[in-house]
Amino acid sequence: MNKVISTTEARANFNFLRETFAGNDRAVITPGYLRFDQLATDQSTVRFNTKINQGAERAPEQRLQQSDAFFITHLGVFASAQADGEPEGSAALQTFATAAPFGVSAPGINTLLMSGRVNLTQDSVTLLNALPAMGGREIGQAQTGVAGAEASQFTRDNSLQPLVPGIRLNGGSSISLTLSVDEAVVTVAPVGFTNVLTVLVMGFLAQNCAEYNTGVRHLNL
Repeated sequence: MNKVISTTEARANFNFLRETFAGNDRAVITPGYLRFDQLATDQSTVRFNTKINQGAERAPEQRLQQSDAFFITHLGVFASAQADGEPEGSAALQTFATAAPFGVSAPGINTLLMSGRVNLTQDSVTLLNALPAMGGREIGQAQTGVAGAEASQFTRDNSLQPLVPGIRLNGGSSISLTLSVDEAVVTVAPVGFTNVLTVLVMGFLAQNCAEYNTGVRHLNL
């Protein structure tokens, strides 16, 4: 049998998944992402719905199907200020909140982005324990303290922190994803806007693979 050496980490991950599900004729493995949104309120813990049909779903969200598995290689935490009357998801994802457009809620939003802790459990197994949200934080030059400075927007290379080993989510499992700080912070948007907190994960979607997913929790990187 000929073996091909993987030249990139992404290719190595794909090869691993392809071998893992080699016995599943219905398996379809593709690069993908999941997006979980939650409206910001004055609280210390933000809980995200991760699966389809689990609470109200915003238009830009991409949740996990019960029949699928997802392999997380990168994770980022963001905020956006959605203008009233604009389509959901039209506001840019930000890693730092400035006075425009976040208004008086900017300090509270930044507390979550800079001091927040991401916790992820699956079937009572802890997969992420107090992961710093700011691990993927990207702030442009001289943004802090500069009046009218633009908030830093999402970039693929700088706004997502890699997770090694990667995490495997199972659509048929009970999943809990939270972002928390020690004390409640003011995050309610100014008039005319709605503040939204987002957890974005990227990696590989394994369609029709949930049944394979209960025994192994991580990629063998």
